[in-house]
Amino acid sequence: MLLVSLTGLLWNGSDALLGQEILVEEPTVLEVPLEKFKKQALQRAGLSTGWLGAANHHDLSATWLDASVRFGIPLGSMDSPLAITPGFRIDWLSAVPTIDVPDALYDTGVEFFHMRPWNERWKLLGMIRPAVRSDFSTSRDAFRMFALAAAIWQYIPDRLSITMGAVYLGRSDIPALPAVGLVWTPDTKQRLELQFPRTRYFRRLAKDGANSELWAQMTLGIGGNTWAVTRSNGSEDEIALRDLRLTTGLEKIVSGGGGWFLETGVAFDRSLEFLSDESTVSLGTGLIFSGGWAY
Repeated sequence: MLLVSLTGLLWNGSDALLGQEILVEEPTVLEVPLEKFKKQALQRAGLSTGWLGAANHHDLSATWLDASVRFGIPLGSMDSPLAITPGFRIDWLSAVPTIDVPDALYDTGVEFFHMRPWNERWKLLGMIRPAVRSDFSTSRDAFRMFALAAAIWQYIPDRLSITMGAVYLGRSDIPALPAVGLVWTPDTKQRLELQFPRTRYFRRLAKDGANSELWAQMTLGIGGNTWAVTRSNGSEDEIALRDLRLTTGLEKIVSGGGGWFLETGVAFDRSLEFLSDESTVSLGTGLIFSGGWAY
């Protein structure tokens, strides 16, 4: 409602009304949400890269490149598709000679994801990702499985939802974790995902109708993974890189999915573990810069 004070004349027949306050109803402007899916089989094709640089030279740094393609298969409708995402990632490592790691680590696999409404308040989701994670010099313990199963309860529809489930990471250092938390959306311009093992806050900076949106975000979560490798002495082993990451950045989302992102932050509490003898190398804090684009 818009309050307008008329100090001039409001002419009605032969009567002149002076100084009248009139309530004028302003038309409600409804936001048009972005389309979540494209009306085609190819839903997304993305490429991202990044760098995690050690704060000192007697440590370990990494540069990575990640490519993926997502296809959507409607199961009843495109509002609830089965998403199939083949992906490939390579991490190039740079470390001092005393840290026995290969020059490159690889991760190639296929993700299957589906979320389906159960009723007006509940949704069920599941994801599995079989993959090979290794330095491509050994196949022993290279096969890994990531899996997620959860239920989402809309406690307050469109405002507050609660997630309950579990995630199997397929990592030797952290095999599984609970997937619990809540998502609070006080309005259309912000969202808080207070969840474990990753918490994120989003703030919308701009919106171009039904075409695109620009968001700022901050994330706190667990980084790293497990790979099968061959050590410098020829023995087969597994290594696990682990850290905690605090990042902030910008993300543009376009209708139908896709867009771009830029991100920076710090990785702390970093460590490298060799699974054969359970020895651990403590690593220093690192700086993170990453970005990507997706169709």
